[in-house]
Amino acid sequence: MDKEQKRMQMFNFKGMELNYWMLKDFTTLKTYVNTSHDNRSLVQDDKGNLYLYVFHEEMSFSGPDVMTEFFFLVKNEEEAGEKATESAFSLRSEFDYIHIPYDWDISVREHTTK
Repeated sequence: MDKEQKRMQMFNFKGMELNYWMLKDFTTLKTYVNTSHDNRSLVQDDKGNLYLYVFHEEMSFSGPDVMTEFFFLVKNEEEAGEKATESAFSLRSEFDYIHIPYDWDISVREHTTK
């Protein structure tokens, strides 16, 4: 499957059928960081769900740059603001999320509660 096919491939997150381009259509409500290699912002889907969006690009002089994106499902703007400076690695254990790695093999993580 090529890169564009992976972007178009549907996946399920919290009962919603999504693909990469649908994620990119989310509305940006607030930007916390915006540089050429990092972006952190609060985004909202068409159902009103809020996500802390995290984009990071690592420059590589020996091959293609490595880009990764996360959409962490948050409760509200305050929670997103509090977590906006934390590493994506630490946020993965706290939140349900969608992960888009450099090879476009999109994965989701939905924590289960007891």
